[in-house]
Amino acid sequence: MNEMFEMPYRAYKHLEPNFNHSYVYNIDASEVWEGRITKRILRYQYKMWLLTLADWKVFVTLTFRDQLNLDPALKMFKRLVRSLNQERFGKHYYRYVGDSYFSYALTAEKQLRGDIHFHFVADKPLKFQLIHDTWNDWAGFAHTSIIQDRVKTISYVVKYIVKGGNIEVYKSDWHGKLIIYPEWWIEIDEDDSLKCENKCAWEGDPGEDPA
Repeated sequence: MNEMFEMPYRAYKHLEPNFNHSYVYNIDASEVWEGRITKRILRYQYKMWLLTLADWKVFVTLTFRDQLNLDPALKMFKRLVRSLNQERFGKHYYRYVGDSYFSYALTAEKQLRGDIHFHFVADKPLKFQLIHDTWNDWAGFAHTSIIQDRVKTISYVVKYIVKGGNIEVYKSDWHGKLIIYPEWWIEIDEDDSLKCENKCAWEGDPGEDPA
């Protein structure tokens, strides 16, 4: 990756921004390092990379009651990811979907007083009630929403990356299709007549209940 665009981030499966989009300024090269222009370029490149990475559907904000360093905070987030997968596919979900059935991109927002907030997007239906119940019990407050404007949402996520926050990206290899969806997902997919249930089936069912 070009040294100009290097910044702190964490990635899975060697996911790195592919900054090949043209973004040209008629300026002196030395001005790039003054700050604002660099951030503008970074915002554009990260935004284009994330917009082409997945069809993001869900936006979630996670807060913490206690001040935590980034590593323990990330461990709690990954625990939430495991819970969401187990709720859908059972405790042996890894056999069917790998690390996660949904892709996500997460960034950390650091408050002035040192608190961390997480913002993440996901490309598959998530059980909102599970997020609220478990996160409120474990850590703090959760806010969930359906993405209405992908560009605006990704721009918001990218803002905190450019401010110096980390980005944690996972691209799911699972290509199955959920058959049972949450009620909110059906509302935005009117062709799907299925009703919400507590468990989920999928196309290519191996013939047994994964739970």
